[in-house]
Amino acid sequence: QIKFTKNNFELKWLVPEGNKREIGKYEKLELGLKLNQVVENKVEQFVKNGNKGINPFDPEAISVEFTFVSPTQQKRIVYGFYYEDFKRDGETWTEKPTDYHWRVRFAPDEIGTWKFSFKVILQNEIIENNEIDFNCVPSKSKGILQKSKTSNRYLSLSETGETFFVIGHNKIGRAHV
Repeated sequence: QIKFTKNNFELKWLVPEGNKREIGKYEKLELGLKLNQVVENKVEQFVKNGNKGINPFDPEAISVEFTFVSPTQQKRIVYGFYYEDFKRDGETWTEKPTDYHWRVRFAPDEIGTWKFSFKVILQNEIIENNEIDFNCVPSKSKGILQKSKTSNRYLSLSETGETFFVIGHNKIGRAHV
């Protein structure tokens, strides 16, 4: 596992696992972020009590922003989110503990070296990191869904151009009711 640590945060590469900063084109990259203990405690206080502490769902209280820069220098800002994992035990759900409550997910769409940095904006503080890079390599992914180039009525996959039929949608183009 790859970890980057500073005094006020720890960043961990979660998906793909056991990877050396290499990810397939259109495949999921997931990073976990652990902030300093004071901030983490204030967020946990809000989540447990609902009225005190830092509200992780209010971007005015705390905002986690990642900037990804493609090999062709295109910037993409992706906002992190507060994450709690649960498992189901019969009829009940129980929380699965994690040290990384802040997550960001991203899928690169260009092959080559990508760079990313992030900042956490709290009311009176901005936590930033230096740029980190990773390599995007070819994959078996068929790409993302987009409007078909041959018909406004259909969706297609960006890499292969294959038509993507939505459930309930027939080849004539009418939805089944």
